[in-house]
Amino acid sequence: MAVTFDNILGQPHAKAFLNRAFVHRRISHAYLFVGAEGTGKAAMALEFAKALLCTGTEKGSQPCQQCVDCRHIAELNHQNLVFWFPHPKSAKEADLQAVRASMIEQPYAFKKPWPNATISIDTVRGLKRELGLKSHQGRSRVIVITDAHCMTAEATNSLLKILEEPPEQTYFVLTSDRSDQLLPTVISRCQMLRFNQIGVADLEDGLRVIDGHDDTLKRQAARLANGSMRRALELLDEDMLALNGHAVELMRATFKSPSQSAIFALELAQKYDKASIQQILENLLLWLRDALLILNLDAEQAKAHVTNENEMETITRFVERAPLFDFQQAIREIEISVEMINRYVQPGLVLTVMLNKLRQFVQARSAQHAA
Repeated sequence: MAVTFDNILGQPHAKAFLNRAFVHRRISHAYLFVGAEGTGKAAMALEFAKALLCTGTEKGSQPCQQCVDCRHIAELNHQNLVFWFPHPKSAKEADLQAVRASMIEQPYAFKKPWPNATISIDTVRGLKRELGLKSHQGRSRVIVITDAHCMTAEATNSLLKILEEPPEQTYFVLTSDRSDQLLPTVISRCQMLRFNQIGVADLEDGLRVIDGHDDTLKRQAARLANGSMRRALELLDEDMLALNGHAVELMRATFKSPSQSAIFALELAQKYDKASIQQILENLLLWLRDALLILNLDAEQAKAHVTNENEMETITRFVERAPLFDFQQAIREIEISVEMINRYVQPGLVLTVMLNKLRQFVQARSAQHAA
């Protein structure tokens, strides 16, 4: 029976790998799905559970998405499915249910409301007790552990003992975007499957069914998301046009006096948090890369490849008015600025230094041209 995983965006390698396991009946007792946030690891874990437990044949392949088992798994309400995620011991049941509800609604971007949350030894002990009981109807069981790197040392060692001698018909799926923080012994007990960044076309397909946003914004979010469906959805929820506008204003500030650009940089840093400042700089990077495309390609070719399709006219005017601007140097400097903010350097200072550097690139190119 073929397993198609039609609900998963992109990931042809992961789909083919798991399909072969089902076709040849060589399913590992434990998998580790690794990759960046928003690439579909948790979503695939649920589809894997459906494929194991599906009892429908409507499409001639599994999971059918229609049978009672597929529906219950999608609702995180199947008796043979255990779904874990990090949370503090003090978390209220209503908050836990809210996370589960967000997973049901959008598995690519379910809520993670607790920073530095863990999976505790108590959770693993509860699993051991559950595994001591017979599964419902004697069928397979699937244990999904999201963000497995958040397990405490005690929890990890306790889980390791289960993975070394897993109960029959019990399958584990661990997901992590920080697999380097997992014990090598845990990794060695799992079949590792890497999830790559999702292609822009696949992201656009996934966003097409999201209500409340026009197609232009969806295309732009897909191109800005760096291969992450979670980030694409976040971009739609943010004031993406405003952040893009600030990226253009940063570029214009390059041509103002040092005092004017410094004031603008500090005001921007006071108005937005670190994540938003990083997004503004990422948008600026894409804006400049679009400018390079417009500079080096004809109009039709450029239009087919630019990220900021609705900003084509503005970018084209900038390219025409600043023919001496060193785009390559500017892109390198902005990449350095993004890295500095990642290292917790004050955003206001980073933006001020960056604008001064960009101004120097303009002056240097102008001086070279005059000479």
